[in-house]
Amino acid sequence: MLKVIINDDDRLFRQGFFLLLQTLFPDQKVTMRPDVNTATVAGADIIVLTLRSGEALICHPELFHRKHSLIMGLEERAAPDAGAPLPLCLSDILFIHRQESTADVSRKISHRWSLIQGEIPARAREMPRQRLLNCYGCPHRWLSQQQHRIAALLYRGASVDAIARELGVSDKTVCAHKHLIMSKFNLRSNFELLSFLRLLQARLTGACR
Repeated sequence: MLKVIINDDDRLFRQGFFLLLQTLFPDQKVTMRPDVNTATVAGADIIVLTLRSGEALICHPELFHRKHSLIMGLEERAAPDAGAPLPLCLSDILFIHRQESTADVSRKISHRWSLIQGEIPARAREMPRQRLLNCYGCPHRWLSQQQHRIAALLYRGASVDAIARELGVSDKTVCAHKHLIMSKFNLRSNFELLSFLRLLQARLTGACR
């Protein structure tokens, strides 16, 4: 049995991707569920995540205990720069662009799956422990204390001028921090910034994943 998690809000997309996996693995019974949590991740063979802008660069604690599974990240636009270090929990992720053809996606999945199946079983058993031990040195990105303050005010809809007055700094300082936040998480517009801040807020309140 092949246990699959497909975490996407679009039910039709989930079903379509599920059918693709059934085609790629005709000799196995493929089961699917949409929820990502510690319990489901621990038993999943394939994990498909929809990653919004900036999400591939932050910590995903719900993935800490996954086994040596195939993990895929679906993105609307290009994945983070090849040179940018990813969090350890996503270090072996296979990025897939939503606009890629079915044939290209199928080839990528088949190739990565064959690599995973060919690796040493002992290493697969050790991976969750290694991941937990190494999380202290994980290169995931975070906000500085001042960036947290500015991000929180931006999330509430405050203007640059209002934030500057609130924090007792110049408008230029606020703009510089805003630019650093966007650059750090590969965000290209105010819309992506606000969407990312909503994502962080949802994670803090436990409403995400």
